[in-house]
Amino acid sequence: EQYLPASVLEKYQISDTMWESRMIVWYSEHKGKTEEEAEMEYIRIAQDLEQYGVTFFHIQNKNGTVAYLGVDALGLHVYEESNLLSPRVAFLWGEIKTISFH
Repeated sequence: EQYLPASVLEKYQISDTMWESRMIVWYSEHKGKTEEEAEMEYIRIAQDLEQYGVTFFHIQNKNGTVAYLGVDALGLHVYEESNLLSPRVAFLWGEIKTISFH
């Protein structure tokens, strides 16, 4: 089974065996925690991730160029298909007057 997104596997370039051994260590470090404690730890870690809170939408322009629109609490961000970590263009909510699509 795939436990980690492809972007994480590519970013850290660690073998499946190494990931598995790290997960076993992380599991043992959290053994004995209550469900609530484990959830809070998970949320604390997840909030530090670059894509936390971003909802992605597949978009395509008239020329057929594929990209992703990321929507989060800060605004709208356009990502290249090959790079969902760094937006190519960002529009903060305070700078947006009108939104429309055709």
